[in-house]
Amino acid sequence: TKEWDLGEVSVAVDYDHHATPRRFEVTITLTGELSEEQLARLEKVGATCPVRKSLEAGVEVVERLESRPRAHA
Repeated sequence: TKEWDLGEVSVAVDYDHHATPRRFEVTITLTGELSEEQLARLEKVGATCPVRKSLEAGVEVVERLESRPRAHA
């Protein structure tokens, strides 16, 4: 929404499923010309991301398997 030129954006994620708690290391690389203030704002927005907050708080996965046979014509 800020119309900042981020340039190319690449994301590298390393997931350690052996760590307790599980650990994600995320590196985001931007090639655009951004000020320190812009980078700080992007970090703040990332820290308040709903997906990140869900992962940090723990996630409950509820699965349901349903069988719905087709109606015979």
